[in-house]
Amino acid sequence: HLRGAVRAERERERDPSAEEARDQRRQERATRRLRGFGSMSAMAEQNRQQDDLLDGISQQLGGLHERAKQIHTESTLHVPLMEDLDVDVETTNEALKMETMHAEGIRKSSGVCWLYVTVIVLFGVMVMLIVLGLN
Repeated sequence: HLRGAVRAERERERDPSAEEARDQRRQERATRRLRGFGSMSAMAEQNRQQDDLLDGISQQLGGLHERAKQIHTESTLHVPLMEDLDVDVETTNEALKMETMHAEGIRKSSGVCWLYVTVIVLFGVMVMLIVLGLN
């Protein structure tokens, strides 16, 4: 049944009106065969319901097929974007590493130790002036 549903979906994609005409002819043939058999009317109704259910499944499979094609198209479009993003991230990462090394070099060469010593000496002078000023 699955192959038949797939085949029917492909035919419906080619020509939807031809598929409707085939369905109508099939139903007419089934109705003609069962007209003379009163006991067969329940079976005919059951067959009709099954046909309706199979048609519904076929339509849903067709919709699922279309969504799958759209997902494939979108993913195909996103691959180059992801590759470009990967290259950009790598470039940025390398630049950040270089800047970190540069900043580390500047920190080592600047010698901020003398600034701390100067701050402590000035703080001591300020405290001494405050104490002398209060006397």
